[in-house]
Amino acid sequence: LIGTKCSLITSTSIADGEFIITDRFIYFFDLTLSKSCQNNFKYPLSWLQDILLRRYNLRPTALEFFLINQTNFLLNFDKNLANYDKKICRKIIEKLMSFKLPSTTSLFSSLGTTMIPPEILKQSKITQKWLTHELSNFDYLMMLNTIAGRTYNDLNQYPIFPWVLKDYTSQVLDINNPNVFRDFSKPIGIQNPKHIEEVKSKYESFDDPSGLIKKFHYGTHYSNAASVMHYLIRMEPFTTLHIQLQSGKFDIADRQFHSFQSSWTNIMDSPNDGKELIPEFFYLPEFL
Repeated sequence: LIGTKCSLITSTSIADGEFIITDRFIYFFDLTLSKSCQNNFKYPLSWLQDILLRRYNLRPTALEFFLINQTNFLLNFDKNLANYDKKICRKIIEKLMSFKLPSTTSLFSSLGTTMIPPEILKQSKITQKWLTHELSNFDYLMMLNTIAGRTYNDLNQYPIFPWVLKDYTSQVLDINNPNVFRDFSKPIGIQNPKHIEEVKSKYESFDDPSGLIKKFHYGTHYSNAASVMHYLIRMEPFTTLHIQLQSGKFDIADRQFHSFQSSWTNIMDSPNDGKELIPEFFYLPEFL
């Protein structure tokens, strides 16, 4: 029914190949020069649960597929690939949704083809479900990340979770004391009030002679591939990815992730450290 060139995007590799939809299955065939079959897959259409439009390298050229067996994969339909069709993403969604598969019941799919994330959030009503305790904090934040286009398949768009606590020295935490929590009304870069004027000054004094770069408060993002590797350095494949990023060796020890307390101290000491957290902090203690 549909066959098109694309790239399979994972946290560790990019594999060029061909995506095929039949009336019963979806396939991906790895066409890279290595001729490895490890990325090939075949799934029944009946397993399809969700299809969402995604960005890749800041361009809306990708789709992420979610299956009922908890598998998901990200495909990028890049304009540099052969036989590129700029409408291919919508054509694929429309074709798959036309099957009216019983497993494809998510509201996100039908909304994601026509709405921007804030509208999808409003129509999905997940905020109301969270407020009435039908969703946990964790599930709600993961859904927000999904609507925003964040995915485990791309380290540059990895899910973001916020720093919640700021007290990492007390033996016992009193969660009824608001002073143990970070100020959610402010971004992570100015949790220390002393940094506010410095950040403002950077913005006001910046002037790009070429006029191409707009003024900015922060020179780094609160989430990127390097920060994900920073936190997950003790787990593969992130250990290897970190070493590759650092030209074949570990980064300087003092810059490694050591503990909650040291990371929070860095944030309080420097307005240039604006990293938020990742979901693993809330469910995977093995990475620490």
